[in-house]
Amino acid sequence: MLNDFFTHLCLSFFLGFCLTYFAFRFLSSLGFIDSPNSRSLHVQPTPTSGGIAIFMSLWISVNHSPFLFQELYPWLLASSAFSVLGLIDDYKSRTVFFRLTFQFVIGGAVIFWVVFNRESQTQNQLLFYLTPLFLSISLVAAVNLFNFMDGSDGLAGAQSLIYFLCFTFMFDSLGLRSLSFLALGMSGIVLGFMIFNWPPAKIFMGDSGSYLLGSLHFAFGCSYYLSGNGVSFPLILAAPFICDSVLTLAHRFFTSQNWWQAHRDHCYQLLIMDGMLPRDLVLAFITLHLTCTIPLAFLSFIYSEFSLYFLLATYLVISFIWYYLKRKYA
Repeated sequence: MLNDFFTHLCLSFFLGFCLTYFAFRFLSSLGFIDSPNSRSLHVQPTPTSGGIAIFMSLWISVNHSPFLFQELYPWLLASSAFSVLGLIDDYKSRTVFFRLTFQFVIGGAVIFWVVFNRESQTQNQLLFYLTPLFLSISLVAAVNLFNFMDGSDGLAGAQSLIYFLCFTFMFDSLGLRSLSFLALGMSGIVLGFMIFNWPPAKIFMGDSGSYLLGSLHFAFGCSYYLSGNGVSFPLILAAPFICDSVLTLAHRFFTSQNWWQAHRDHCYQLLIMDGMLPRDLVLAFITLHLTCTIPLAFLSFIYSEFSLYFLLATYLVISFIWYYLKRKYA
């Protein structure tokens, strides 16, 4: 089994590296270029939509895995549909209405499949129909919040690598080997992509990548919840992204700003504009995970009776960091 894990990781890394290299060489000639504008943190035109390399690597990796993923195909198909939608937006920016409409169609389809195919269904009819609606909104929110945070070299890749690696160990400990292999494969793919996305980035993942990774974040969290282990573990691991995006949007809303429009008010953007190097930002972000979120996430699983307290502690700490940085650099 250990040999299978190592082989799968190496294959996934090789795929992510090679396909990202080809994307780096050819995407710009196809018109996938992110040129700097008033909201950008980069200064040179850079190839974008490297998420297509992640998407292709994912499916090749799945088809060469020693496990069968039939039960996961709806999630994989939905994530792929999100990636294609992002690819369309990378090529030519679409309206918010266009993006949200198709996001809800994709999200609603996969959530209704998950809910209606569960063996244990609630007898409360109102709750039975409200649950898919709530989960669909949560999935679309997760995709867009992840996209909001994909604005600095290597940041979204670092979040994904940490998230997927932690779920590799978690799913393996729960005996969910197919999910563990999928998380391991995504870890290798993202690591291969990050060779080119590490600051200064040679290629961006674009919406095609952020939509894909955001939807997989939600898929792993939802699968963990459906296994009967609550939501503390995934919510703690995603806390830095959730806090920065949600608190920033709330701040813009309550200060009468156009919160739905693109901006540079996220804490990571303020730090970069104040002179912090993107590489140092990623290293600080990884340090935050190693010293705070990862230990608290695993503690919430080991001591499940106190999981809510670990969850609250995580969000209080990161919210305080957000407030401090906002006051200092805004």
